[in-house]
Amino acid sequence: MSEIHELARAEQRYSGTMKVLRGREWVNETVERGDRSISSGSGINSVAPADDGDWIVFPYASGSDYSGDSVTAANYRTLLAEHGAILITMSYAYGGYGILAHVDDCREDGPLWDALDDLDRYPILDDDDHNEIEREAEIEAWDSWLADNVRHKIDPDDLIDWCPDAWLYNAFEEEASDQDEYWINEMGNSAWIDFERVIERAASAPASRSG
Repeated sequence: MSEIHELARAEQRYSGTMKVLRGREWVNETVERGDRSISSGSGINSVAPADDGDWIVFPYASGSDYSGDSVTAANYRTLLAEHGAILITMSYAYGGYGILAHVDDCREDGPLWDALDDLDRYPILDDDDHNEIEREAEIEAWDSWLADNVRHKIDPDDLIDWCPDAWLYNAFEEEASDQDEYWINEMGNSAWIDFERVIERAASAPASRSG
């Protein structure tokens, strides 16, 4: 039984507060049950449940540009899709996101108990959402930096009249798959692949096959 389950089982009175780290000081802030979201701008660095608070930070569903990964991003999406009406979303500095859940909803007879119980056994709530999140990160990486790097690696002098980007993307993905070279999902739900190795292996393949 996880710590969060034990917290959900605890019999105590709750004050409707959470602890917020502002700079280097933890302060209590009140959260109302009717609130749907809270945003801190750059003033809040972290959020945690107060000892006497009635909102808890949902596990495996928070991150930022420098924390979390595809698992936490997928769980965040799944929870909002299935239970958004009873959750509070958090947003804070550096792309930070997270979910607050009311303790009453986390008890054994509450609507979030099954999700918590599932996370005790396996960290992903929905594998389809997780696969989709990872694919979106890969496409974003291709669009933001990888496509230009692949072109420059193949054609450093910019002599080629390049084919449509979609064709190049599919060709690169097929070549990487043939080489068993896979995307790596990194902290912050960014994606990376060793494109230089893929291109270098592809370039050397005809010579090695002829030998």
